[in-house]
Amino acid sequence: MAPRRSLTVSDFNARRLKDGWTRVAEFNNFQAFSNFVNYSGNANHKRFGPYAMAQVKKFYPEVAKEAGPGPFVIFLDEGASQKFVSLSKTAEDLVLVWSCWKSEELI
Repeated sequence: MAPRRSLTVSDFNARRLKDGWTRVAEFNNFQAFSNFVNYSGNANHKRFGPYAMAQVKKFYPEVAKEAGPGPFVIFLDEGASQKFVSLSKTAEDLVLVWSCWKSEELI
């Protein structure tokens, strides 16, 4: 399973800017995120690519558990060699970040 990092909202935003991540999508309900993960025909699933999506599917249950019943936003971002799935719980000043490699060659 991909390691998860816990950051404050401020630290998360600073990291995104410093590392030049590109925002791909955001979801404020779990069904939309689930559709991203489970339906290979959607644009974001294709953009992440098969290698990264195989990794996302492995940590998907952990994201589901952490999302819980409270308000949240799930972000999809791209970096130079990795993709990121982040679960933001702003009421708790917490962002959980999972990373996955774009391709096997980059590991």
